Amino acid sequence: MLLQNLKRKEREFEMEFHKIANQKIVMQERISNLKTDLRKMDIDLDINAITMATHDSDNDSTSTSTATGGRDTYRQIFYSTGIVKRK
Repeated sequence: MLLQNLKRKEREFEMEFHKIANQKIVMQERISNLKTDLRKMDIDLDINAITMATHDSDNDSTSTSTATGGRDTYRQIFYSTGIVKRK
């Protein structure tokens, strides 16, 4: 009985692993497409700076935002830190 439960759990974990791996591939393709779109719009974007700025913003304990407020917050971060630059 214990062995059957362990094997069942192993199959569940393997299925979850494959699901997450596929999601990662989809997200990587999406990021690639977005980068291509940004280049077409002639926008220079520093991905590393975005990662750092958004990570710092997420760790700010006084920060609260709604879905639209979050976009405004990111827009402020991008422009105030010089992450997004029009060529």
